[in-house]
Formats: sequence, structure tokens, C-alpha cells
Amino acid sequence: MIRPVSPERRGVDFGGGHGGALGPQSAGPPVLVSRGMPAPKTWQTLGDTFVVVWDDGHESYYPLEALRRACPCAGCSGEPDLFGRTAHGPAPRYGTLSFQLRNAVQVGNYALQPNWMDGHEHGMWTFDRLRAFCGCGECAPTASPP
Repeated sequence: MIRPVSPERRGVDFGGGHGGALGPQSAGPPVLVSRGMPAPKTWQTLGDTFVVVWDDGHESYYPLEALRRACPCAGCSGEPDLFGRTAHGPAPRYGTLSFQLRNAVQVGNYALQPNWMDGHEHGMWTFDRLRAFCGCGECAPTASPP
């Protein structure tokens, strides 16, 4: 269950330790709320792969191109209108820099935000969605599509 953060905890700088795209990145602030879903403990880019080590010990390996093409932002994936239909804008245009990760930062206690070298900085991956996107044999049978 996710509960709102108390007013006393809002705006508190917990530090971090987020490195560059090639260096290890920690999950930064401690998770303040008990969650039923695992959360990333560390993450880093290794070549053309984004690696996440989860707090339950699982390791997920995401090809950067697949991660970018599955970007959940409204510009890339569309967004629902008032009637539940998904409205799509123009198809994303990808270049060489589109599949190079500059860094990824934690958003609150629920998501990672990849920032791409082509300037695309939208599309937060909630921890649940990111774990479900893991294509390993351990996760695939129980994972639902994001």
C-alpha cells in the first residue's frame, strides 16, 4: 500500500549517489513506505544493456533499444482521452542517440526516469512496470504486459 509522505518528510534531501550512465547508480533515498513489489536497489548501463538489481536479489537486463521503444510517456505510447480511447501523436523518430542512456534517476518511491542522449526525458517507468518488462524466464511466466 502506498501512503502519502507526511508534510515533515516532503522536500527532505536524502542525498543520493546517482552516478553517470557508465557508473553504478544506487536507488538513492530509502523507500519510506512498505511495498508489496520489489524496488530497484542499484542500476547501471553496461554497453547496450540497462541492468537493475532489485532489493529482492533479482537482476534484470533490459536492452536499451527495447527500453526506449517501449517508453511509456504520452508522446511515445499515447494517452487516454475522456472516453478511454488512446490518442496517439506522430510516431517517434529515432536516431543513433535515441538508444544511448545518459542516466536514470529515481522518482519518489515508485519509478525510475531514463534520460536519453537525444534529449528525451519523459516516460517514467514505475517499479511495477519495469519489473513486468523483465524478459527473463523467472519473471516471464508471472509478468503481465506493461
